[in-house]
This record gives sequence, C-alpha cells and structure tokens, in this order.
Amino acid sequence: MVAGQPIGTMIGSRMINNAQAGFIIGAVIMLAFGFVALAIWPREESSKDMERTKMTLKDLAVSFHFP
Repeated sequence: MVAGQPIGTMIGSRMINNAQAGFIIGAVIMLAFGFVALAIWPREESSKDMERTKMTLKDLAVSFHFP
C-alpha cells in the first residue's frame, strides 16, 4: 500500500515528456486491476428466497435522516 505512491511518482516522472503514453499505461493498469478486483471480490448469496417486507413511507423517511 505504501509503495504505490512512490512507484506512481517514479512512473509519472518518466512520462513527463510523453504524457499520452503515460495516460495509456495508466488506463491499461487500471483496467487490469479492475478485472483482478472483480475476480477476487466476495460473492453475495441470492436474496431471492428471503422474506420480503412491504416498504412504507415511514421507512423511506427514516432512510434519509442524518446520523
């Protein structure tokens, strides 16, 4: 976690003369890590069989109150 910022700064300083390549490399890295996050994200069980409760106007109002 701590190494990400210095590594990003080093890569960014290399791309000062060629910003377009830096943006492309950054986009490819973000896309790749997006797929990695999707692959390891925990799956939630389906709520299809759970009991459903009817939502009232009070329930809606309570969801908008300040903490």
